[in-house]
Amino acid sequence: MSDASTFNALVELADRYCGPIGVGKDLIISLFEEQSDWAFIIQIDALNETACRDIISRLLSLGGLEPAKEEDISSFVSGMSYQGRTSVIRLLKMTGIPPEHTDFVDTVRTVRNTFAHDIRSVSRSLMDIIGERNDKSRVLKILSYIEQYDEEAVAEMFAKDPALLRFVILQQCLTFLYLIHINLRDREEGAEMAGVD
Repeated sequence: MSDASTFNALVELADRYCGPIGVGKDLIISLFEEQSDWAFIIQIDALNETACRDIISRLLSLGGLEPAKEEDISSFVSGMSYQGRTSVIRLLKMTGIPPEHTDFVDTVRTVRNTFAHDIRSVSRSLMDIIGERNDKSRVLKILSYIEQYDEEAVAEMFAKDPALLRFVILQQCLTFLYLIHINLRDREEGAEMAGVD
């Protein structure tokens, strides 16, 4: 498992980048300590979905959909599908979030669906679920987020230390939230500058 200082740094980032969507470091700690991978991945997916819906709502509000109110936009985005051709994820891809991060969000949803649609999976590990998939190489590569990727070595590493897989998934989730935060901040600054005479 990664050392305590790395984990503590990750947790501190959680307050900064999860705060705008109403969650903080307590959630990240509880996710890491979650008893089952089933509950862990379902909650990670819910965190990703909440963040995606929030950023799209905020970007649409920032874009000036007059005379729509923020609540109306949020309600509209809440009713959109999360994945698919006309979805929140598709809109998010158009905001300039790098594809490796939207691929991460899609992959978490894919693994979540494997868990969620079969209650018998409740006691299974993430590595068991990933290992049975036809696209296991792709899924493992996206979830591991390791630059020097050696599938056999990565699979062995996660099998020996399952907490490490959770750690890298949490790390990616927070990186994704950070990118959303930066994207929105830059657009807000641009909108303010555009309105200046």
